Amino acid sequence: MVIADTFNLDLSTPTNSGPTRFADNPLDSNSVLDLIFINSHNRGFNNHTIMENKRYPLDYVPLHVKVQINIVDMIIYKN
Repeated sequence: MVIADTFNLDLSTPTNSGPTRFADNPLDSNSVLDLIFINSHNRGFNNHTIMENKRYPLDYVPLHVKVQINIVDMIIYKN
């Protein structure tokens, strides 16, 4: 969490809950392996989705998030 705190990032909660990795062995349990850390002021915070229908043939599901990128003035120096 030190890295997340350094960049002012917080753990985002998905809009739907469920595992993000599915075990190959039926005796093992599915788990949450993938997490999204994002600035809590971003529109994507607590607004990402676990794409359950995109899993096969993989053992994990992709996550989908839209993030807001602000336009800023950039100064370019030439030598």
